[in-house]
Amino acid sequence: MGSLTKAAEEGAAAAADWSDEAVIYVNGVRRVLPDPDGLAHLTLLQYLRDIGLRGTKLGCGEGGCGASTVMVSCYDRATMQSQHFAINACLAPLYSLEGMHIITVEGIGDRQRSLHPVQERLAEAHGSQCGFCTPGFVMSMYALLRSSKHPPTEEQIEDSLAGNLCRCTGYRPIIDAFRVFAKTDDSLYTCSPSENANGHSQKKKNANGQAICPSTGKPCSCRNETDVGANESSVFLSVKSYLPCSYNEVDGNAYSEKELIFPSELQLRKVMPLKLNGFNGIRWYRPVILEQLLHLKSCYPDAKLIIGNSEVGVETKFKRGRLSGSSRGLLQGDPKKP
Repeated sequence: MGSLTKAAEEGAAAAADWSDEAVIYVNGVRRVLPDPDGLAHLTLLQYLRDIGLRGTKLGCGEGGCGASTVMVSCYDRATMQSQHFAINACLAPLYSLEGMHIITVEGIGDRQRSLHPVQERLAEAHGSQCGFCTPGFVMSMYALLRSSKHPPTEEQIEDSLAGNLCRCTGYRPIIDAFRVFAKTDDSLYTCSPSENANGHSQKKKNANGQAICPSTGKPCSCRNETDVGANESSVFLSVKSYLPCSYNEVDGNAYSEKELIFPSELQLRKVMPLKLNGFNGIRWYRPVILEQLLHLKSCYPDAKLIIGNSEVGVETKFKRGRLSGSSRGLLQGDPKKP
């Protein structure tokens, strides 16, 4: 944060006992980030790849493609429950995740331990070609399932994947692969369409005679409610293999690993204010009460307040922005509070 006067340092020290030890969990493994390492300038993605977890990819580096998606779990002391979020590791500062549990695509399953049902379903539905974006899609879907008390709707699944881009496979097989996890009527996909007297396929209808859309399970007019002609019937037969299968057909029994739970140490750990260092004189502060934040802001009026890092992170990476002088400080804010 630039240079401090002795009086300011004494005032900051008197305000609180600042900790210089950051503890995180990665795929269930405890990791300590000591202050002498100076990691305040690192993003979570850089740290994960440095420790050998290279399934998380670097795409645009701006949080727009979703290739670096991982799941982060934290403990909400107000509700006394664990909360799960999908985040972009390419933008998340490493120290902002202190006291949290990070789960990457390697942590949910692999070929040696067997695939997680989300991974298995995407592979069976041919939802991957080059595979670069696949870990991001898997982790976005995984985070949605972990954060949902009930099976998500198809609209929720599509919304959760809105931040993930795919440039070669296309979105149809990916969406179809994940539809088996949605709260919907599987018979719309697994039951063969009814036939009329001429042997032609007819669209499934509800009790009121309205056509039912297989994608949403709701009445719609996406197809003519009259009999489908022979040519259209042949088209249906050629593409029906791409429709989602029943969830019972996904061999989830092959997955023998238990889901990673939130570590009890982090649940019981007292939240301490942090003061950590980084490259080129950067200092990272995490105040935990308003008085600490106001005190730091009075000492360093030009310090950057970091919450999502979508602005400062992009500036320092792509716009040759540099934190220098009195602005070489990062104050971590709470994204859940206004």
